[in-house]
Amino acid sequence: MRSARRGIAIIWVCITVVVMLGIVGLALDTGYGVLVGYQLQDGADATALAGAQTVATDQVTARARAVATGTANKAAGTTLAVDANTDVVLGYFHPNTKVFTATNSLPNAVRAYARRTTAAHGAVPLFFGGAFGKSNVDMSREAIATINTSISPALLVMDPTGERALDITGSPRVRVPNGGVLVNSNHSEGTRLGGSCILDTQSLSVTTSSIPNISHLTGTLNTERAPQPDPLAALPAPTPGSPVQNGKLTIGTNQNVTINAGYYPGGINVRGTLTMNPGIYIVDDDFEANSGATIVGNGVMVYLRGSANLGFNSNNLNLTLNPPDPNVHSFTGVNTYAGITIFQQRGNTATSGLQVSGTVSLNGTIYIPSAQIDLTASGGSGGVKLIVWRLNVAGSGDLTITGLNDISTTGNPYLVK
Repeated sequence: MRSARRGIAIIWVCITVVVMLGIVGLALDTGYGVLVGYQLQDGADATALAGAQTVATDQVTARARAVATGTANKAAGTTLAVDANTDVVLGYFHPNTKVFTATNSLPNAVRAYARRTTAAHGAVPLFFGGAFGKSNVDMSREAIATINTSISPALLVMDPTGERALDITGSPRVRVPNGGVLVNSNHSEGTRLGGSCILDTQSLSVTTSSIPNISHLTGTLNTERAPQPDPLAALPAPTPGSPVQNGKLTIGTNQNVTINAGYYPGGINVRGTLTMNPGIYIVDDDFEANSGATIVGNGVMVYLRGSANLGFNSNNLNLTLNPPDPNVHSFTGVNTYAGITIFQQRGNTATSGLQVSGTVSLNGTIYIPSAQIDLTASGGSGGVKLIVWRLNVAGSGDLTITGLNDISTTGNPYLVK
């Protein structure tokens, strides 16, 4: 009887030892898994932050930096493997909705994965799991890092709620080769590409989830983007001095006139040939030109004050306007208004018009922050940048907004997940 009890006791001791060893093994493997999880998270964080440093300005470098930084980390005793295509994802992180969308078009964020799985880079081996039929475990972590970007599109339409804030109809081909297009309107039809038009641009960014007809777009459509505030909101309005001429300045059909910069409260009407010397021109009434007129101005900015507008709606217009350049001109205000050709006063809601043909060359920025501009395209340049409240484009020719790849970053990248 005593021997039977000893035998049962030995059995229970053996069972207890096995259970205790199992608990100890489970605890060790669990602790090891937690440690590897932290290592993977550190690797993912470092990878995302490294890539986000240049993601907005140089995507190739962003991927390379992400991989180099990620592989400098270790997980489960081995160097972390980072695949540039599957473990590094470029995208756009919306600052308001906090949603990441994978895209290579104007990215501002990087999502990084750190994986130790059977399918990717090998599962994490366990110390005691084999005794229970599981010798390894799949583990992965992810991180998202973003950086504050400042993107100045070649065409910015600022109306935040309007229907057809950007309205392209007829059969023009609007070319924006650099810088892209951004429409702030959150109206479901804030952007209309109608008729047989073509919007030929690297990217069209809208704040809505879609646009009615994407077939007219040759570039990438970026939806649900954050609206951009007026990039020239701090630009001061020029102050008029004594009038150069009180009434309207009219250049007759057969006249060839050269004028100096200054204040023209009665506006300017051109039927003949007008040469504008460098400087700031302030008009309180319309600046307009008739068919056959010629206007040449190098180093000029026209400020449309009060209810003045731009009235260049006629065919057969010969127009060349180049903005102030501090490297060439030395008049007062040249630095303040460098690169700007047309500035319509804030609060001035008068619609401006421009017939863009092969004899029209408007360089620099056209800045109309409170009104619509109607462009009729028949082949020509509509400036380097358009920053407008609303834009309507019609016609049957080409309109080129040359643009700049003007993307910059501020501050350091930071983790959002």
